[in-house]
Amino acid sequence: MITLYNKYKEKGLTSEEVRLEAKRERQEKAPDDQAAAMITGIAALNTRLEKIDWFAISEENRNQLQQAITSLSDAFAAIIRSRGLA
Repeated sequence: MITLYNKYKEKGLTSEEVRLEAKRERQEKAPDDQAAAMITGIAALNTRLEKIDWFAISEENRNQLQQAITSLSDAFAAIIRSRGLA
């Protein structure tokens, strides 16, 4: 945020120009970088799932977690099907 403010101050940009510049910087992230970030996130999620003591979780929370995992799995499957990858 401070960096953004300093850019604003140095260049005399309007707040809209600052927003557009920040958006452009976010979009410049290469697809391979995005893929690497997703792979890291998925690996971290897998690690967390492996460490869960399923029997220590209440049945209600366990059911909610299972539904969330199923929804995520369905979303992945839909992406794969829509791209003709399977």
